Amino acid sequence: MSLERWVLVASGVVSLLLWFLLVPRNKIREALMAGFFYQMLGWMVELIVVQMRWVEYPVREFPHATRINYTLFTIAYPTVVMLAVLYAPRTRWQNLLFLLLAGAGLATFADLVEIYTSLSAYRHWNWFASWVAFFMKIALTYVFTEWYRQGLVQEKKAQTP
Repeated sequence: MSLERWVLVASGVVSLLLWFLLVPRNKIREALMAGFFYQMLGWMVELIVVQMRWVEYPVREFPHATRINYTLFTIAYPTVVMLAVLYAPRTRWQNLLFLLLAGAGLATFADLVEIYTSLSAYRHWNWFASWVAFFMKIALTYVFTEWYRQGLVQEKKAQTP
């Protein structure tokens, strides 16, 4: 099996392990909401990036279905963002720094994947563009998840007599 396939398999397995080990039972709804919302944003942004030919994904799981790398954008990145949103600090400045660093971590991982494998090839893209895209998607996911949490709290208050 090639290095690219190993990276994809390892990303999927590690993501699923992180999901099952680090998501508490009482936070499953929030985790799923954050993960699905990030997937939606990620697919929209990446489809634009790929259509503009800023990034290419030469090795991918479903070459006839999409030009995006499925495992990274459907399993690995959403899992990391979901955990970042669940465990983000609640104070404003610590939270901002945490989300900036989460974006930097994902951008660095994406950059390392681009440098050392054939999973992605930057054409008119760089680490900074990845960082901005990741940070924006993470921040929007965080805001959406906080809005969702407020609805859950209000729902629980309305149900208690």
